[in-house]
Amino acid sequence: MKLKNSIAILGMVLLAGRIFAACNQPADFPQVAKDRALAYTLFYSAVDLFNFTMPQQAMGNHNFDTSCPNGGTVHIEGTTQFGDTVAVDVSYDMQDCGFNKSDHMEGLTLNGKLLHTANYDSAGLGGEDLFSENLRIEGSLFAGTDQAEIDMECEIELSYIESEISKTLLGIICGRHTSLPLWHVTGEEEE
Repeated sequence: MKLKNSIAILGMVLLAGRIFAACNQPADFPQVAKDRALAYTLFYSAVDLFNFTMPQQAMGNHNFDTSCPNGGTVHIEGTTQFGDTVAVDVSYDMQDCGFNKSDHMEGLTLNGKLLHTANYDSAGLGGEDLFSENLRIEGSLFAGTDQAEIDMECEIELSYIESEISKTLLGIICGRHTSLPLWHVTGEEEE
């Protein structure tokens, strides 16, 4: 009888240990949350790359090589126009292009060609598009307590749209649709 009780107690201790270990593991990072965090990171990384490399350049035609914000190189080719309106049509051909830590990613490195277009009117309304047939993405993605290592290569298609009432980021990452409202006017007056 003591042997049966000992085995039962041992079984409960092992089961309790597994339950405790499972409770201490972070929750599964849902794919939809990963895609939203990745879309946000890719868009703002492209904006950072533009701001890091293009201020030294006059508007017009571009064809040059330069360093990325956190290591690696990028070849930039295309046109920019600034004034009452903003028009950007450039491509970034990146080789181990590193980026600084962002709101959702650390150690981001991109390889491949990314097309970046933007059109804004004098009020700052308009949008931007990012497209890559085959972008390699590596780094640590996080949102809140969720975290995942990213090492993927796929097609990216993202659009950022800014209107008088909203700012939205939407598109396709590796064949999966994603959308992320960044700001929206509720129509209610503030008191």
